[in-house]
Amino acid sequence: MAASFTAPATGAAGRPPGVRVGLGDLSRRDFLRFCSWVTAVLALPPRYVVRVAEALESRARPTVIWLEFQDCAGDTESFLRASHPTVADFIFDIVDLAYHEVLMAPATSSPSPTTRCSWRRRERGPSCH
Repeated sequence: MAASFTAPATGAAGRPPGVRVGLGDLSRRDFLRFCSWVTAVLALPPRYVVRVAEALESRARPTVIWLEFQDCAGDTESFLRASHPTVADFIFDIVDLAYHEVLMAPATSSPSPTTRCSWRRRERGPSCH
């Protein structure tokens, strides 16, 4: 008998709050079912379910420094018009948007040396050089 995997429903009414993953609240059982599903979709052995769960439970969000250079800003326009997830959900829940040239234009024309140092410190440790 072949095992079938389906993505669990999220945010069901009346469900006690569980683990916060991405944009919805999941019960622990649904969260582990989702981790099993992700592991199967990636064609990983079942022993990797624990690693997938640990990676999703970690609070570390990737730091994004968005530089457009000679771009026409079309990517930014598409990003700002996104609805699933919204810009606010994406910035506050999924990634750490450290710098974006267009969104931060009113604040400054370029990141200060102090800001750059804080980015490096976050990624590499206490050294800023």
